[in-house]
Amino acid sequence: MAAKRKDFIQGAIKHPGALTKKAKAAGKTVAQMEASPPKNASPETLRQINFAKVLKGISRSNAKRKSK
Repeated sequence: MAAKRKDFIQGAIKHPGALTKKAKAAGKTVAQMEASPPKNASPETLRQINFAKVLKGISRSNAKRKSK
């Protein structure tokens, strides 16, 4: 099995802040965009929303592991 890179997430984020910028332009927060994505959202925006959900889940699971 290949060794895991510690900075794989930094490499996965191509345009930091892009989703936040889109959310502010729509008058929403990122959390509101996650809860109800725009109906006319591009596939790229939908991928960014899903990735934001994944990142939030990763930080929570790591915090749970460290506290045990």
